Amino acid sequence: MKYLFIFLCFEILFSYKSNLNAQALKIRGGVNHANIHISGSDYINNDLIQPNIGFQVGSILEFSLFKWMDVETGIILQNRGYKLYIVSMAEDHIRSLNLYYIALPIHARKSFNIKGINMYTLLGPYFGIGFYGEKTNKNKWLGESYEYSKKIEWGSGTRLENDLERVDYGLDFGLGISLNRFNIGLEYKLGLANIYPDEPYDRNYRNRVTGLSVDYIL
Repeated sequence: MKYLFIFLCFEILFSYKSNLNAQALKIRGGVNHANIHISGSDYINNDLIQPNIGFQVGSILEFSLFKWMDVETGIILQNRGYKLYIVSMAEDHIRSLNLYYIALPIHARKSFNIKGINMYTLLGPYFGIGFYGEKTNKNKWLGESYEYSKKIEWGSGTRLENDLERVDYGLDFGLGISLNRFNIGLEYKLGLANIYPDEPYDRNYRNRVTGLSVDYIL
């Protein structure tokens, strides 16, 4: 079912290209350096959290809005999450959270030239829907090892009912270089939504993602 949902999203995007006066359609691929910032009175020390290295792939439409600015939007499949390492004399604990989102960015794009190099900046909101995830715990206690995995239960309510909120949103900041039919960009996603469900824990989860991507202009 989730693969049908992804397919339909991309079909909608390509149909927009044919029906709207889009300046360019771009295919994107890249890598993500994803993390989750945790806060609240009942929180995990962020120094123990390590990034989850993942991917991003999708399509971007670029529209000419003004002479001095364009608008980008599209549908991006992204891998997010984090890893947590706790090591002591008696225990080794590794927790990983592997999340998959469909993201819709809406960016203002400003192009400029510096000493013959074509560059651009991006700024704007993004909206994301989590559709699949898995958490894994690996423990070693006094020489004995055990491991278990569980699929993420998405939804609102309490932490006892669901693992994470499905809807995410935030701000994107980006900088890139244009080389003929290629765009090479660096982007930072600042998550503003608390994706951790309500009670019984006072804890806030907010996505943080740094992405390096390459766009090919069709």
